[in-house]
Amino acid sequence: MSECRYGSGKPYNNTIYIGVDTGIGAGIYVNRELIHGTLGGAGEIGHTTVSFDGPLCPCGNMGCLQMHSSSSAIEQEARRILRQGTHSSLLGFSASDIQMLNAEMICQAANDGDELAVQVIVKAASYLGLATANLVNVLNPDAIILGGWIPMKCPLYLQTTEKVMRQRAVSQLAAAVVVHPGTFDETGSALGAANYVLDRHLSFSHLYTEPVNAYLHLDKIIFRNRCE
Repeated sequence: MSECRYGSGKPYNNTIYIGVDTGIGAGIYVNRELIHGTLGGAGEIGHTTVSFDGPLCPCGNMGCLQMHSSSSAIEQEARRILRQGTHSSLLGFSASDIQMLNAEMICQAANDGDELAVQVIVKAASYLGLATANLVNVLNPDAIILGGWIPMKCPLYLQTTEKVMRQRAVSQLAAAVVVHPGTFDETGSALGAANYVLDRHLSFSHLYTEPVNAYLHLDKIIFRNRCE
């Protein structure tokens, strides 16, 4: 919500925000309104199936997107390849125990051109690009915002996701959508949560067009709401 109102998605009316971390989730905005779904579960893109025989997900399904494209999936794939004896600069990060290897190290190695790290990032991002293409075909958005620290700090992940999306989506729809990294770090979640509460209970947070205004008035608004 913060990205749609104050960040990379601000200029657009129909936006899909995809957050990538240990899991993957999406916020779908149509005419700048967040779509909730019947049970509030709209946007569970991380549990869409992208492979029939993929890894077992905690949700009970096999081949969920987050089992291929999340930070956890990136770590597991890199460790699997390293155990096969493949040489990589990643061994310098965790020579004593590859279980200590994390996604941040892998992204940094990919940025530096390490072949194994590049392979892992491209594979993970390609699955996300496939899922994103499906969203573009179904929803025809103006913009796709890729948030979370992986797309924001690993250009290869962002570029590969966009490349695959444009290859797989209907060409006219793909040509009409822009792809941007997110703007906010961890503060975005707090700002988005605050806006969500205001929308659900007070119905005027959309009047704030700048995050600083939302922060300045938030305490006053909540205090007044509690007193009424």
